[in-house]
Amino acid sequence: MKKSVGLWALLGVLLSTVAVAQDSRLADLDTLIESVMKDGNVPGLAIVIVENDQILLAKGYGNRRRGEPSPVDAHTLFGIASMTKAFTASAIGILVDRGAVRLDEPMATALPGFQLADSYVGSYATVRDALAHRTGAAAEDLLWYTNPQASAATLIASMAALPQEAPLREQFIYNNLMYVVAGAIIPEKTGKSWEAFVSSELLAPIGMSDTSVQLNDLHRQGNIAIPYIRAGADLLEVPHYAYQNTAPSGGIYSSAADLGRWIRFLLNGGAIDGKKILSADFLAEAMRPQTLIRHERQVDDLAFPNANFVAYGLGWFISDYEGQKVLSHSGGIDGMASFIALIPDRKFGIAILENVESDRARMAIRNFIFDRVLSRANRDWGKRYAAWLTKAKLNVEDSPQPAAASAQSDSGSARTLAQYAGTYANPLLGSARVRSTADGVLTCQLGTLAAMPLTLLDHDRFQLTWPAMNLNVQGTTLVTFKFDAAAKPISFQIAGPMLERETVYYVAVD
Repeated sequence: MKKSVGLWALLGVLLSTVAVAQDSRLADLDTLIESVMKDGNVPGLAIVIVENDQILLAKGYGNRRRGEPSPVDAHTLFGIASMTKAFTASAIGILVDRGAVRLDEPMATALPGFQLADSYVGSYATVRDALAHRTGAAAEDLLWYTNPQASAATLIASMAALPQEAPLREQFIYNNLMYVVAGAIIPEKTGKSWEAFVSSELLAPIGMSDTSVQLNDLHRQGNIAIPYIRAGADLLEVPHYAYQNTAPSGGIYSSAADLGRWIRFLLNGGAIDGKKILSADFLAEAMRPQTLIRHERQVDDLAFPNANFVAYGLGWFISDYEGQKVLSHSGGIDGMASFIALIPDRKFGIAILENVESDRARMAIRNFIFDRVLSRANRDWGKRYAAWLTKAKLNVEDSPQPAAASAQSDSGSARTLAQYAGTYANPLLGSARVRSTADGVLTCQLGTLAAMPLTLLDHDRFQLTWPAMNLNVQGTTLVTFKFDAAAKPISFQIAGPMLERETVYYVAVD
């Protein structure tokens, strides 16, 4: 049976390759993909292209694990990360179609007990607001990252202390936690977990047989890409991290073949192979701008080249590309990068999966394909990707480096490591414990994470080393202590990866 499935999968890839070879618009696609993979040191990549309800291409490139003969194919699993949000929004859409949920009902009504630090926002922010990232609540990813074993219910209860960064419905603030809340509405209304509902009401009827929402079972999968992160010019293999408590925000693993079916479903108004799963009315609402995004802050020239506008719908970024309305979403998780983009008026869509975190090859490939499908000038997206790689490398190299010196206060007086030790607290994130070990190492424990080393940079600034290597290579995380006139610690602040806000403060409590 396994041999038979393997032969059919191989045949499907071969047929897809022939189809693209016959499509003059995409004649140079293989050349571009191989070029950007070489430039970016990308071990494996998979792509699917859909047009007019037909699969033009479903193909893999490279290997699942670097240096081993483990070819990526159309059925290789990759983490799609935040592309999951469209699945969660669609699951809510099914409940809207059934009359179990209203988009404009308060989340506190749909999920009794939900509250935020701002009681007004907590009482009146709606399901639509949560899905459209417009609640104005802080995007505090440290809450779930530093408490990986906490349940979704525990995270949601903690959000009663989640601070407000902007007024309700006035600003786009991308917030993973709000999709945790949206995911929790599903068991509240159906008695089924988010995982069970998405599997039975979306994945199964669409025919996405490769796709997994059971993150703890990933180790049993044979055809799964190995995650990598960049470390200078090299790559480091990292483990698959099961963010089970934030699964509705970014927990799905899928394949190019399955995402081809997902794209067909989306472009057909919520139906596939004659089977209606989600109403066209809800999809139209999900794909309509709900929140405008300021260009100068949150748009880059590979993800949204020459865009006249960028907005967010319900699980989708909405923008324009050479006069065409485009729906898209990227995804990034430990060692994985993904991208989906649709041109609804052309019944055209693509999805690209990579096993290198935070890589932009996926955007360059999308832009290359869109230019040819739309008969636009052939811009050199491979060259633009290479420029991005150079800039990304420089950003890492310019990060502050650890100092080989004793800790100094701003006044110049030396401090012992024991002076930094103590218990600190943040009203949302809980306690942090700073300890000086017998062998002369200063450590910091946030939430339930293991104690992390603090390495002196200068004066009262230290570099925090996260347990997940990907955060360390994305840039330096700085921990800066503040002392009073009596040389007692008052607080410390953290700035760096995992922080949507510029800094997070912990105040000394002993």
